[in-house]
Amino acid sequence: MSLTLSIVMAIVLASALMSGWTAAQPRRGSILGVRLPDGAGKDGDVAAAVRGYRKRLLFLAAAFLALAVPVALCGRFFVLQFILLLAWTILLMPAYYREYIRCSAALRELRRTKGWEERQKPVVAVDTQVSANRGRMAVSPLWMLPGLALSLVPFLLCAVRREDGAMYLTAACPLIFQAVLWLCRRTFCKSRATAFSEDPAVNRACHYLSIHSWTAFFAAMSAAAGLAGLALYFMTMQNVSEFWFLAFTVGMLLIVQIGVYAVFQKVRRGQNRLLEQSDAEILEKDSECRYRYGFYCNPCDPRIVVPKQLGVGWTFNIGRPVGKALGFGTLGLAAALIAGILGMFLYMEAVPFRLELDGGQAVVSAPLYGTEFALSEVESVAMAEEIPAGTRTNGAAFGNILLGHFRLNGVGKALVYVHTDRMPCLVIRLPERTIYFTGETPEETQALYQELLTAAGLS
Repeated sequence: MSLTLSIVMAIVLASALMSGWTAAQPRRGSILGVRLPDGAGKDGDVAAAVRGYRKRLLFLAAAFLALAVPVALCGRFFVLQFILLLAWTILLMPAYYREYIRCSAALRELRRTKGWEERQKPVVAVDTQVSANRGRMAVSPLWMLPGLALSLVPFLLCAVRREDGAMYLTAACPLIFQAVLWLCRRTFCKSRATAFSEDPAVNRACHYLSIHSWTAFFAAMSAAAGLAGLALYFMTMQNVSEFWFLAFTVGMLLIVQIGVYAVFQKVRRGQNRLLEQSDAEILEKDSECRYRYGFYCNPCDPRIVVPKQLGVGWTFNIGRPVGKALGFGTLGLAAALIAGILGMFLYMEAVPFRLELDGGQAVVSAPLYGTEFALSEVESVAMAEEIPAGTRTNGAAFGNILLGHFRLNGVGKALVYVHTDRMPCLVIRLPERTIYFTGETPEETQALYQELLTAAGLS
């Protein structure tokens, strides 16, 4: 778990650093959300402010990297580790955002003292002619059909092989990702086109670059998601170790992250180049950096979703009622999800596993994954010092707890109720599955072993 957590924290830290770093790049006449005249980026004071900002970003990265070490090392206490990870993440984002605000304020002060102030347009201009033709600028949606077809294959294989519900959940993940990609594509094609310049031809070129690049990226990600879904399905069927699952998942996340960053950079640089080569006036896109609670806030902007000023990605415009509902609704959903996950971990750690014999039935009580079976079904009962390697198909593996549905090498389908620090465990073989179980103590497990042997008539 510590390795997984370390990789997750490294990705989060790298994303924060990358977002903060790219925010200092000139963007349609603005730096860090502050509108400056052409060529102001070469001014000595402006360049010094940006250099200081980036140095502070690197210092923050080093500081949070050091803070990540104790979080990763306390893996024995999983719930504590989860809480520390949450606190680490909550501190990280405001720290980077604070540096962004600090440098933006310094640039505004430079703009005032150097006489670069200009009358700001209060309303974000929309090019209605470009808005009506955005769909024609996109890569054909047919390029996403192969990826969708590939994502359906694991689901169909589950139906043909009559897999259990856990495998259906695994097979559904690529389909969910495909739905997200199709929604993103539709948003890009249907959203309103802001006017970057007074020249309509430049606006069309800027929007074509953006829409064509992003819809091509979505098509590529659709194909990658289909292939990844097939790979994960067959890795699960072959009981590949969780290390390779982790390596594969991290590799896919890095590919997505690098791809998003590359497309953002391509679009941003291309639009800057088009605007610099045009003689027409560059219109202020966001009249000024208007952010509140981490969201963009401009009631005069008709858009609901806008590109972030800080780094890579999009954010909601909470100056509009729909944007406010979506923005704060997303925060509330994230908070509820985190609280639910934390509550689930606490529940799993607090509630003991129980195996009780009642007449001709054996009942296993455990959080979320309880089961029962007839004693007449038991083919054999044994004790084991370790559990074979395999993959988790629907369950939990954190701290010293293994719980839920697994596929184990040489065993196949298994239900696992094990505290790895309380070995040995019971191994109960049934016709279609194998159950692994540990009691509260090794002595309790040994007593259950003898009781099961007698009750199942195997002694």
